[in-house]
Amino acid sequence: MMAIAGIGVDRIRIARIESSLDRFGDRFIERVFTLEEIRQARSKNHLARRLAMLFAAKEAVSKALATGFRQGVAPRHIETVHLPSGKPEIRLYLGARVAAESAGVRHVHVSLTDDDGVAMAFAIAELVISDQPDDQRPDNRRGGAERQPGSFMNNPDWKKASRGRIT
Repeated sequence: MMAIAGIGVDRIRIARIESSLDRFGDRFIERVFTLEEIRQARSKNHLARRLAMLFAAKEAVSKALATGFRQGVAPRHIETVHLPSGKPEIRLYLGARVAAESAGVRHVHVSLTDDDGVAMAFAIAELVISDQPDDQRPDNRRGGAERQPGSFMNNPDWKKASRGRIT
């Protein structure tokens, strides 16, 4: 069974990253981002926008791990790489990996977005609390969750409510 160990969210103005790029150039990039992040960001247009999303991801993940950039965790210890599908994937190194392992975190999920000059990331640190595979648990079989006392599914109008209608 999986459980949430922590969540983190961060937003940053893209102009702030542009300012750091103008002021510090490659020194800023190389201090904060991994070689793979730099490679991926430079392969696309809008470098500052891409770096801002990656920076927000680093902050959100550090919050989900409940460390921030303390306790041996540095920005370069958290890497976001985009799979061929476009899905961002988190890789942890050094202090971030140690913090995750000591907390029992097995995977970190992240979602990235940007709009109107702001980049944002949301991260979920997931831990394993059982050796039983999720698809074998009774409440996760195909066909949906079993009804539990107090569940919204026990309400006869739950289908209407799930479509956003209030009855």
